[in-house]
Amino acid sequence: MIMIIVLECPLTIKKYIQFVAAYRQDVPCPCCGQNTRRHGKYERTVHTHRRSFQIPIMRRRCAGCRKTLSLIPCFLAPWARFINPIYECFGRALISGIPIFKLPERLTTEGVSVVSLRTLYRWKNRLRKWLSLWWINQRHIWAMENQEGDSLLSLYREGINSYEEIQGLLAFAFRGDIPRRGRLLSLLHLRRPIGPG
Repeated sequence: MIMIIVLECPLTIKKYIQFVAAYRQDVPCPCCGQNTRRHGKYERTVHTHRRSFQIPIMRRRCAGCRKTLSLIPCFLAPWARFINPIYECFGRALISGIPIFKLPERLTTEGVSVVSLRTLYRWKNRLRKWLSLWWINQRHIWAMENQEGDSLLSLYREGINSYEEIQGLLAFAFRGDIPRRGRLLSLLHLRRPIGPG
């Protein structure tokens, strides 16, 4: 069984490739805690807005529990072909009210066939599920850290809307420094526990 670890790395493909070439850090096994050893690499095709790239994905192997780990860059979701900024662009378009049937042309990358409508509906369901889990988890953390006083309770009593709540949760998650467009999903991805599905 191959496990996935999200690797904190540069958010551009060219810098990531240089980063992988120089990567020498120890990686502890998430199951048993022992240090893993290098276990080769494999190439993976990823698509950006401008073009497609072949990027190396590092693999590690744990001698203790004999599991293989793939170190996935933070700008890419497990098993995804498109980088996170494309998913973020898609999510922002949906939030702003653009109908989903108008999005395939906007999200098509050069040299790649048009993203199908069926794929976009799949992305929408996956993004909705992932964001709702993040939202619930972040609300819980926010409430636990703000138990003293009723600062959060007063926000909800006054009638905070969903957009304001998301902005508050993001400001809380990133300690007031919300990432700029195109980096949000990648930085949230680093904080996301990876599990099945």
